[in-house]
Amino acid sequence: MSLRIACLLAVLTWSGMATAVDVEQSTGGPCSPAINGNHNTVNCSGVDPRAMKWLLDELDRKNRDLDEKIAEANEWARKYKDLDAQLTDARRQLEAKGEDATLVQTAQRLLHEGKLDEARKIYDRLITSDEANVDRAAENHYVRANIFSLEFRMTDALRDYAQAYQYRPDNLQYAIGYAGAAFRERQYSEAEMVLTAALQLSRDLAARDPSNQSQVAKTLNSLGVLYTNTGRPAEAEKAYREALPTYRDLAARDPATYRPMLAMVLENLGNLYTTTGRYAEGEKILTEALTIYSDLAIGDPRWRPYFAGMLVNLGNLYTTVGRYPEAEKTLTEALKTYRDLDARASGAYRPGVASTLNDLGNLYASTGRPDEAEKAYKEALAIRRDLAARDPAYLPDVARTQNNLGFLYSGIGRRTDAEEAYCEALPTYRDQASKNPRVWAVKAEALTKRLAALSTTPCQTRP
Repeated sequence: MSLRIACLLAVLTWSGMATAVDVEQSTGGPCSPAINGNHNTVNCSGVDPRAMKWLLDELDRKNRDLDEKIAEANEWARKYKDLDAQLTDARRQLEAKGEDATLVQTAQRLLHEGKLDEARKIYDRLITSDEANVDRAAENHYVRANIFSLEFRMTDALRDYAQAYQYRPDNLQYAIGYAGAAFRERQYSEAEMVLTAALQLSRDLAARDPSNQSQVAKTLNSLGVLYTNTGRPAEAEKAYREALPTYRDLAARDPATYRPMLAMVLENLGNLYTTTGRYAEGEKILTEALTIYSDLAIGDPRWRPYFAGMLVNLGNLYTTVGRYPEAEKTLTEALKTYRDLDARASGAYRPGVASTLNDLGNLYASTGRPDEAEKAYKEALAIRRDLAARDPAYLPDVARTQNNLGFLYSGIGRRTDAEEAYCEALPTYRDQASKNPRVWAVKAEALTKRLAALSTTPCQTRP
């Protein structure tokens, strides 16, 4: 089953702080496909065109498709604007005190020009000169961390976020930045320690001023994502369920701002219920999230990919519980949506097309329609092979579809075809098991056993 925790609203995600690792959803934001004849680029409102050019060059070097570019660009644009505002505030504070703000002003200009390396070097100097002043030292490390983050240098950013937090652990902004960076770097114990402290800080702030209650909900959602990613579903459920009432209340008062965030938490919780076998609860929650995404997509087409992704989640849930007609209807609608998006964006949504085809293949296989299953799998495999040729990150998806084909062929007596498909999938399964044994070790072992049941001939000795 292909489920998203939350890369529209980290996931899958660090709401208001960072996108979660190993999820397929990111927060909606100011970035959208460019309408200039080049459908594989992105525009972000509020970002200087010179800085935008730097970002797009980086994303092109990373071989990101359009959907991924939009997700990363939204997160990058948020951090860019936060840093720009922070530099404006720092400059004004210095000027109000009659102090020289030239270096901060220069760093801000370099940020706008996309010269991030030069802007960071200014903060290298400021950190050295201001180290004796705790507040300034914390602020300087935090700014440099944000610049490192904009440069996609998260290991370096993590060190500076940690330093800022160590100087001022009572600063919620520093805590959030540190926790998000630690999570991205898979330093989960570190992230949990800081997020737990941040939750208490946000609760204290909300007790004094209820307008800060949204930060409590954001931190709870982030903890839920952390617990989900570390295999602690009970704790994740508790965090999500506590965040939900706040987001419902906020969404009722300010729908434009908070309905997307409500949908995010609903999707996180619904996917958690589904992956832990609580299908009725999962369906109820995911259906509510789907309704929100549908409404958002009517008003803003940028939400259509997330609407399609939620259809996939629900379709897979229906397949799992044997409600096949509903599953086929829902997955077919998802595929139609992804194909339409893909046609409008010159192939940018091919990963969504391939994923939905793979899930439809699973449905057809489960309902005794091997010819339709084979056709869906083969189209998904062709797309995924092409994507993997450009970006090896798609190799696990290739292997999953090969494994599905092998299972289909084995079930209908095409042993030679099954062996070939399994043999093609096995190296990737073993490679992934060496990198992420918690997720892939059992899968690799099961594939090895299925292959052994078909033939005693090792894959590497076959013609």
